[in-house]
Amino acid sequence: MQAKYIPSTVYDQLVEAGFFGSPERRSFISYAVRRLEKCIEALRPLMVIAPPGIGKTALAYSAGVAVALNYPHVLRVIHVLPLRSIVDDVYERFGKGLERVGVSRDLNIVARQYGMLHGSPYLQATYVATTVDTYAFSLLKLPVGEYVNLLRYEGYHGHYELPRASIYSALNFMDEAHLMLEDATGVDRGASFIRTVIHHLSQTNTPLVVATATLPSRVVDLIKSIAGELEVVNYAEFVGKQGEDEFCKFEVEKRFNPIGRGLEEAQRLLDRIDECTGAGRLCIFTNTVKSALDLFNALGRKPILLHSRFTPKDRAAKLEALKRSNITVSTQVLEAGVDVSFDVVLTELAPISSLIQRLGRLARGSVKEGSWLIFYDDQSLTGRSIYDPDVTRETFNALLKFAVKGNVHWHLPRLPYNVERVGYMQLIDAVWGNLQVVGSLDLDVLDALERLDVESRKVLEYLEKVGSFVRDENLAPLYIGVPEEDYASFRESVAERLIPMGLSEAARYVRLLLEKGFQVHLVKGKTEGGGLKLDVEELKASQVTPSTFERRLRMELVSGSALALAIPEELYEGGVYGRGILWP
Repeated sequence: MQAKYIPSTVYDQLVEAGFFGSPERRSFISYAVRRLEKCIEALRPLMVIAPPGIGKTALAYSAGVAVALNYPHVLRVIHVLPLRSIVDDVYERFGKGLERVGVSRDLNIVARQYGMLHGSPYLQATYVATTVDTYAFSLLKLPVGEYVNLLRYEGYHGHYELPRASIYSALNFMDEAHLMLEDATGVDRGASFIRTVIHHLSQTNTPLVVATATLPSRVVDLIKSIAGELEVVNYAEFVGKQGEDEFCKFEVEKRFNPIGRGLEEAQRLLDRIDECTGAGRLCIFTNTVKSALDLFNALGRKPILLHSRFTPKDRAAKLEALKRSNITVSTQVLEAGVDVSFDVVLTELAPISSLIQRLGRLARGSVKEGSWLIFYDDQSLTGRSIYDPDVTRETFNALLKFAVKGNVHWHLPRLPYNVERVGYMQLIDAVWGNLQVVGSLDLDVLDALERLDVESRKVLEYLEKVGSFVRDENLAPLYIGVPEEDYASFRESVAERLIPMGLSEAARYVRLLLEKGFQVHLVKGKTEGGGLKLDVEELKASQVTPSTFERRLRMELVSGSALALAIPEELYEGGVYGRGILWP
């Protein structure tokens, strides 16, 4: 094996060639890639803990390019991410990087695989970016390309070992792990699933990286006990031993100035926004789409509004306009995967990991100073039915102890010196020091992974019982307008007309539309005359009962036989300043 084909050397060459858009080589990333090589060769799992914005994804990219250049220790990289928006961003950045170094995207080195996009159904591309749900189905003997046959034909067993073989021969790169592993209740099926997979992959000597910025120390210790010989590469420890690196030297000089005490009730929010006008680029984060819409309307519809209910074309237009806009209102969609900097960030109270991600958009890059405020109301304090109320409450208590003093450095986990300020890890550990750390495995999932006599149909029975392996994140895309029967035209219109929405929420939305007298159609694919066509079925209220509709829709969407739910065009407001999906 020539040295130029190993990930560490590839990383240096990619930096030099401009793959990452910058010639800056980061010593921590270089160190982490070298440790990754050693762990792959020694068949040991690796955890990488480093701040937002430092470039952890470069580890996965470097390994992926090395594989394309015949690196022999793994056959591919499977990049597992908790959010579709980050999957899209990882895919786009990899593609742009390839173009910068003169490699065509047409070579299909990188692919996306999730509910709306089937770039590599058996996860066999050189580099696959995928969601946790799709990864779960593939690992647990339910390949998405054969799901419909498993449902329809009693004697059908499928080719489930194809995606499983892809996973066991890949570097499994689990990114943004804090979004998948933090569990203070013991009822989070997603966290239990990921813990079980980490345990199983470590037992089978499958190459594995768990990457995170904000995982609590107690959860890290738990994963160490689950994963056996887990090696941990921690940026805070690296800086402590090696001294300040390039990232730390620049970041440590930044100043994050609290507005007022840094934590106050939301009733003064509009006044605070007025006060911040003219202070630079401002972003206000809210925890729900409804809150974002209410604030957008209260501000006279002048900001850029960002949430998950826009078409890909409108989302791209909004992100482009974001670079020129002085004020943005956003939900969690800007927490990760978007490289953007603001001079002022106002954010609704949320669990500490989310707050750190949001404030990671403050004074980013070469900007040396920024102002921040965390606002809350009674609903914020209880998690607004989105976040764990215990984690949210402990976050509030930790903020009262540390953040109101204005001495938190939001970009660095720990400060190498300067006892007057604390790094964000001190807040994280303060929050989780008073919370339960749950470490149970999902024994049903473990059976499906380890026992040869557990095949697809038994796993399917389990899925029907629990609803989902992970959270209820199965997609039910909404299509704006009623498509024509031509499948090719439908695919071409996806960027302008398709909107991802969680299945349960989409089902509630469809029921509401039908109650209000709107027409809704289920768009399905069918084979006819040797080609693909659309079958557009008008739904009736009797077909969308809660007891049966979601189950049917989930199965048809996962299998690919159902493509979207078509809603009337008047229920979508697009454009740079549009509001997105409208509720009647």
